[in-house]
Amino acid sequence: MNFENFKYSQEIKELLNINLSNDDLNNLDHIYNYYDSQNIQRDYEHLIEDIYIFIFKRKLSITDLSEIFKVNQRIIKRWLKELGIDKLLEVEKGGDSVGKSNFKNNESNELLEKNELKFDFLEKSKHPKRVIEFLNYLENVKGKSLNTVKGYSVDLGLFFKFLKVYKGLENNIELEKIEEVEISDLGDNFIKDITLSDIYAFLAFLEKVRNNSAYARARKVATLKSFFKFLNSKIKLIDENPTVELESPKINKRHPVYLTLDQSITVLNSMDKGNKNYYRDYCILTLFLNCGMRLSELCNIEIEKIKGDTLTIIGKGNKGATCC
Repeated sequence: MNFENFKYSQEIKELLNINLSNDDLNNLDHIYNYYDSQNIQRDYEHLIEDIYIFIFKRKLSITDLSEIFKVNQRIIKRWLKELGIDKLLEVEKGGDSVGKSNFKNNESNELLEKNELKFDFLEKSKHPKRVIEFLNYLENVKGKSLNTVKGYSVDLGLFFKFLKVYKGLENNIELEKIEEVEISDLGDNFIKDITLSDIYAFLAFLEKVRNNSAYARARKVATLKSFFKFLNSKIKLIDENPTVELESPKINKRHPVYLTLDQSITVLNSMDKGNKNYYRDYCILTLFLNCGMRLSELCNIEIEKIKGDTLTIIGKGNKGATCC
């Protein structure tokens, strides 16, 4: 694909409408110098500043850039490597290349270091306007974690895609393929017409077609209750909340699965002490066994959070916890 005459959609043009600081300009100089030092010539050269804005100012992902430029992700990764941007992005994976980078620590870099990337703009833009407002409310007012906001986004996206097919607005798509349904065009009148019966139909769809467990359906009920409460009590879009009488599916209590002390010792003793990662892996298993933390909590551990024999972790919903 030739990018010399590449044109953006109006939505993407709005993303590029942003003022760059002196640090940003210095960073761009570094990128251009790195690019020039390789003695290569690419047809995306005039897009370098745009790429910088997408990644470091708008926090878009490689997947997002792939969709914007209509190329596969492998090509985007090659661009980032040729521009020297890939080294900075390694910080998202826990790499140490930021310390070796010539980029200045501007606001974008600090956000990357803290792994506090905001919810994806493009992902939000696929939703109806009122869903976008709700997701912004969760993120900016309620302070919900990135994973929590994404969970609400997925649930509401599926809900509105189902309703658009269920109400006959998409005649050529089967329920099994509703991921293809476009919902950003759904307005206030559509939302105001949603009834409790529509929601029950959605729950039946989740159980019969999607094979969702009671636990998964209960989570979506919680999402819908929160969303319609927002529409009713916060922005006053609807006079009556259709989820007031909505009951959550009954969930059987989950019994914890755990290893006995002897089993735990057996697991630790079975590790290969000759492996170069033995001490790292031993530490990982010990933390799992003693603290009962989630995998995501383990992956987000920061060295500076360890004080003596005390470790502070950030748990689900950005809640702090301490392991001794």
